Amino acid sequence: LKLFGAGDKAARRAAAEAVALLGTDALPELAKLLADRSATVREGAARALAHVGIPARQAVGALEGLLRDGEPAVRTQAALALWRIL
Repeated sequence: LKLFGAGDKAARRAAAEAVALLGTDALPELAKLLADRSATVREGAARALAHVGIPARQAVGALEGLLRDGEPAVRTQAALALWRIL
């Protein structure tokens, strides 16, 4: 979880995707990463939440906000996450 605060966006994204394997315990941290300054990290967090599935419903509002993100990859992952969660 310390990697969430790393200066390197690749490390933050990898952390987000790895934490998805922890399941629901990781949801608060993953939800925070949806607002990260890096599109790569936002995309990774959305992908991780998709892997968590239905238990990630608490992040639906933030994921819906990402449907208007400036980066197409982030929008795509947010839509896929919503599809898996809802």
